[in-house]
Amino acid sequence: MRSVFDPEAIVPDVPGVLLLSHGGFAVGCLETIKMLAGDVPNLAAFSLEEGMEPSEFIDAAMMALEAFPVGSIVLLDLLGGTPYNQTLLYVRAHGSKVYSLAGFNVPMVMQALELRDDYRGRELVDNLFNLNNNGIYNVSELIDTLMERMK
Repeated sequence: MRSVFDPEAIVPDVPGVLLLSHGGFAVGCLETIKMLAGDVPNLAAFSLEEGMEPSEFIDAAMMALEAFPVGSIVLLDLLGGTPYNQTLLYVRAHGSKVYSLAGFNVPMVMQALELRDDYRGRELVDNLFNLNNNGIYNVSELIDTLMERMK
């Protein structure tokens, strides 16, 4: 398992953002965020590696989530994948309250980091979900528009 989590660096009043994915996506996304924004408090990532026991993965990830302040959220790579399924199993087994979204990308994580100044838990997830497009752009359309303007 590749992971980035430093329990010693937790800032008590800042909701955590926990990234969970298959392969190196979660850790890679965190590294990209660091390139763009520098060190960000209460951001952690756990990447499920091939051949790894899912229970080992989720136990480590949920220990991180529980170390973060109340109102922290989990962002999952995709709906129905192992990180998603393991999160559901964990919630059911432990009766935990986990606020989560599936389908994260770099712009969504950046938005989550900004929104957590004003929101926590369910409100953070709801506001993040309701943002339009989450940084996805039709570049072909943008190029066509630019080319039309250049004529």
